[in-house]
Amino acid sequence: MTLQEMTVWLKEQLSGLTDEWETESKWMLCHVLKCSTLDLLLYKNQQMESEAIEEIKNMVLRRQKREPIQYILGAHEFMGLPFEVRAGVLIPRQDTECLVDFLVNLIKGQPKTVLDIGTGSGAIAVSIAALSPYADVVSVDISKEALDVAEDNIRLNGVEGRVRLVESDLFEAIEGETFDIIVSNPPYIPESDKLRLMPEVLDYEPELALFGGEDGLDYYRRIIPEARKYLRSEGLLIFEAGHNQAVEISRMLEQWGYENIGIFSDLRGVPRFIYGYLNA
Repeated sequence: MTLQEMTVWLKEQLSGLTDEWETESKWMLCHVLKCSTLDLLLYKNQQMESEAIEEIKNMVLRRQKREPIQYILGAHEFMGLPFEVRAGVLIPRQDTECLVDFLVNLIKGQPKTVLDIGTGSGAIAVSIAALSPYADVVSVDISKEALDVAEDNIRLNGVEGRVRLVESDLFEAIEGETFDIIVSNPPYIPESDKLRLMPEVLDYEPELALFGGEDGLDYYRRIIPEARKYLRSEGLLIFEAGHNQAVEISRMLEQWGYENIGIFSDLRGVPRFIYGYLNA
């Protein structure tokens, strides 16, 4: 089978499964063949080795069971940086890059201390550290499995010494510490939305990182009041949230005395990021 014939076969297998079949096909081929997308064009008439064909077919079988392509590959790019992803952590979403961009631009060349609550794969924390050389980041997660993945991503991106991992239920294990910025992308999907989720999410991504109670706001109710104790004067508390939760979260921030409250949108124009300052 030539590379071109494999591409045609992949379209037949994946086009009914996902609109992103072309991108996913290229990811699979480049991963297995350890080549670039340009190579796929240049060598399209080249015969593939049987081992590579078998590996691709096994990947397709997993994908047809609705396993996310990122778990199959064990990797995903975020903010232009490489990240390992595997079962036990959420797959970093492109929309979250808007949150990281905001913080990197805010920090610029200043020395800042950052707390990332619910770090998962470490995408937010590692990206901030990699793109803001003067930032020191503490990452907490209740999941030991997630922290193991985050530790791998710290090493992968060369930010050892500037991202500290702590196993903690929110602020539980960081008593006495204060920060310039507290950021969190907590579980925010309402339990009532569970059956509306795609199988790739519901069947494979960790429930612990997905669901935030009946209305999806349980973690915001916990973090917003508690964060006051861990923020320095004029410190920033910032969240990612669900598509229809920004107004209610901004009300919570106001209720607990945060100032200069703001909301900004994701790549699709959805108001998804909410922030407030302590004693601004």
